Amino acid sequence: MIFKYSFVFIVLISATSCIRITYTKPCYPFESYQASLEPDYAKESSWAALPNRKDNADLVPDNSLLKNSQDSALADVFYIHPTSYNGEEWNASIENKKINKRTDNLAIRHQASIFNESCKIYAPRYRQATLYSFIDQFNNGEKAIDLAYQDIKRAFEYYLNHWNKNRPIIIAAHSQGTAHALQLIKDYFDGTPLGEQLVVAYLVGIPIRKDAFLTIAPCNYAEETGCFVSWITFAWNKKSKKFEHVYKTNLPLYQYNHNSINCTNPLSWTNDTIYQAKTKNKGSVPASFKKIEKQVCDAQSYDGVLWIHLHKNIGYPSFPNGNFHPVDYNLFYMNIRENVKQRIDTYFKSKN
Repeated sequence: MIFKYSFVFIVLISATSCIRITYTKPCYPFESYQASLEPDYAKESSWAALPNRKDNADLVPDNSLLKNSQDSALADVFYIHPTSYNGEEWNASIENKKINKRTDNLAIRHQASIFNESCKIYAPRYRQATLYSFIDQFNNGEKAIDLAYQDIKRAFEYYLNHWNKNRPIIIAAHSQGTAHALQLIKDYFDGTPLGEQLVVAYLVGIPIRKDAFLTIAPCNYAEETGCFVSWITFAWNKKSKKFEHVYKTNLPLYQYNHNSINCTNPLSWTNDTIYQAKTKNKGSVPASFKKIEKQVCDAQSYDGVLWIHLHKNIGYPSFPNGNFHPVDYNLFYMNIRENVKQRIDTYFKSKN
């Protein structure tokens, strides 16, 4: 597998308006590196979130009326968290408490919790590739990413064999997690019987081609099932030279085309270029996780990117050049949460 996306950034969520990332480069080749033991997914400690225990996926923003309803949920979400490791080893150990805490307090709380009203949440820990893997030019990073994906496969197979019981499935991911989710869908859902159980895939934070799969297409409207949605978020008209360089050089030239990348607008759940005003934004959640704020941003999709004006700039940090990667989910928290319910409802209606 080859994942060459510089959009796969480490997720750091804070009140800071702009976040700069320094890559830590492992000082030896992958072949000289002894990976930590592979996770045992029969152990609860190998999971960042499970529906039958208390964890950060159960949380809802402070002072909201939202509820965690995993006990009665009729569908599952298999959620793959983004990069939370930027270190000197090619792959993180799932025994590292500092990394796990960062994953739980950021990605699990801010992203996986979106699904807790409508889904049972299964989120594996995995030996994630270090951030540098995604810009490495000597195939070490590719090997580290593949090792991480093998953990995801084992976790998903454990989930299927022990917990799924033919229930409908949502795949949700961000950044590095989305790179793994892309391959997982190809291996398990694309043109297979299991594809009939796929409600939707939320593939957020890296560019996804419209024809990424053989039988699974981009979703065209809010209630559609058996499809995928994807977006990457940038500040309006911040398409800098650096953006052009990253976007073009990290997709093979034959792939780069404004029309080849899918971009879903989460304020309308369509793939068109129609502008959606901030009044369509039903609620964003800032870094503090202490409230839901309405009308934080508008959105318009074009050139394979979701462009926004940020109307409340405290608590929604970006990377340089207007890249809102850290808050791809936060900005549209309530729209996603409601859409999950819409698609699950439609899935069950279609089966009846």
